Amino acid sequence: MIFKQAIALGWDCPRATILVLFRQWREENITFSIQTLGRIMRMPEQKHYADQDLNVGYVFTSLQDINVAADLSRDYITTFTGFRTKNYKNLDLSSYHSKRFREETRLSSDFTPLFIAAGKKLKLKEKFSFKHSILKTSLIASGRIVDADKEAKNIFKKGTLDVPKNEVELQNAFDMFAHNNLAPFAPEQRSIGRIKASIYSFFEASRNEDEWPKIQAAVLAEENQQIMIDTINLAKEMYQEEVGKGKNEVVENEEPWNVPKVINYNLSFVEKKFQKSIIQPYFARKRDSNLNLFEGSDVEVDFIEFLEKSKQVEWWFKNGESDATYFAISYVENGIEKPFYVDFIFKLKNGKIGLFDTKGGLTAQVAGPKAEGLQKYIKEQNKTGKKLFGGIVIKHQNSWKYNKQEKYSYDSNSLKGWEFLDLK
Repeated sequence: MIFKQAIALGWDCPRATILVLFRQWREENITFSIQTLGRIMRMPEQKHYADQDLNVGYVFTSLQDINVAADLSRDYITTFTGFRTKNYKNLDLSSYHSKRFREETRLSSDFTPLFIAAGKKLKLKEKFSFKHSILKTSLIASGRIVDADKEAKNIFKKGTLDVPKNEVELQNAFDMFAHNNLAPFAPEQRSIGRIKASIYSFFEASRNEDEWPKIQAAVLAEENQQIMIDTINLAKEMYQEEVGKGKNEVVENEEPWNVPKVINYNLSFVEKKFQKSIIQPYFARKRDSNLNLFEGSDVEVDFIEFLEKSKQVEWWFKNGESDATYFAISYVENGIEKPFYVDFIFKLKNGKIGLFDTKGGLTAQVAGPKAEGLQKYIKEQNKTGKKLFGGIVIKHQNSWKYNKQEKYSYDSNSLKGWEFLDLK
């Protein structure tokens, strides 16, 4: 579909994935908002796909100065790209990630009995009424738009008409009610269906479709909505407690880990000039509104500068903090297995690979389980021919010291067992 005019209002096509903007707007700076970019961000089937290429939308424009609303740029819009340099040779490291069970992101059949239990606990039947006002849709009786060529921010209207909702409108409103009360679960159709089916089951009308419109209308009635929302929320809490929690499993990646070939960044990142970063250009998250600062503790910033100055360091990589894209080892804390994403991976000119996590103060005190898990990983991998070394690293009196003991200990007054990190 090709439009000459802007598509700010009244247009919806979830299959659209590309937005092309050549028209020069009057404003000096153009700000994309959810209203505009939402046209290419919607998923056709309200779900994401296994093929990531199907989950991406694109904006093409010849305009130079474009701003993106903060609510979008933070999570959705990527405008910068870093590439792995050509001098990289595969590390092929064993890496781990947390396997999330679907029950943590969507509702399974276990939700229905919990909803019924929640309804009984909150006395839903006693507080719920089928004697309610007829649900209506308000329509403009008559209205006037002054300039049809401009975005209609205001419509001069004269009165409204209240028309009773038909079954299709009622069904759509009921679906939206279930959708709006799903958080923190993903608003996919299966989970929406679970909430609707649970409500029907509570009123013993699972298989009696003739009763569904009556139940839908009652649920949507203003006097019933709050108790229904409370029941759904309690059921979700019970579901998370009994079904969703404690089902994370740390698994080894199917493929050996290597530094990603491409990393995308959004507008909350800023380019930083570091020559030895294996990702070029290197982008760091902004800290507050000062572009000269970037996120991360001061010790991380200092460690990057330390690696940059070292003549022995061939390249370094600032690791991410989630999913199988980034490197992680497995460790155990309080009886629960977790992934540990070390802060830095770097390669020395002699072929050795460093795995280091920067700490300081309280974070160094509580790093025991991670530190011991990392040493166990290094020992096991070196038996297979790898040349790994590393550990928890801290800056102490302008020197870098790291702990490579199998049994970790930290005392700010005595760093016994810690070694100087000499990369000169």
